[in-house]
Amino acid sequence: MKLLPADLLLFGSFEKGRRRDGGLKRGGVCFLYGLPLFLLLSSCSPHPLTVQTQFLSHLHLASYHVGTPDPRLDTPMKGQRLLIQWSLHQKQMEEGALFLHLKVRFRNHEEKVIEVPIRSTRGTYLYEVIDDVYSQSGGIVTYDAAIRSPSLVLAEWRHPLWVDLIKLDCFIQFPEQNRSMEFRNSHFNGSSTF
Repeated sequence: MKLLPADLLLFGSFEKGRRRDGGLKRGGVCFLYGLPLFLLLSSCSPHPLTVQTQFLSHLHLASYHVGTPDPRLDTPMKGQRLLIQWSLHQKQMEEGALFLHLKVRFRNHEEKVIEVPIRSTRGTYLYEVIDDVYSQSGGIVTYDAAIRSPSLVLAEWRHPLWVDLIKLDCFIQFPEQNRSMEFRNSHFNGSSTF
């Protein structure tokens, strides 16, 4: 197999980058110092806003893994939390009063809207649903988080299942079906009602 110069840069520094006395040649040293520097300077998250869903249980307690006594192991918390992180540019902070607009929809079909003011270019916000609230609501189903100014949306992160609800304020009552329609439908189902 013939290696191209790019392949030698990627693969050759570990195999061919050693001297006979076990030390690294100059190319191997550059690669070993260059790779962490590249990873450090490159961003892990290209989005200015990220949201992670975390499920909470006794497995999140350090005392569970280490085996130390902890009263929280007797009654462990149960729930979910949203870890929301943002990283904005200084120019975006000049857009006006920024705030985090979070809409959370629960399994029991309730929806909660939370607004948190943003005062710095980087930050974290934790929204937790724990114990009784988690049991009553059934947990978080979906969410929509956005960083907004009074006039525009700067960044948004939506759960893949998020859709805007269409709310109807009126109740439509259908007229009762007549007997002939009922007979016709039951006839096609293979049963008859007389």
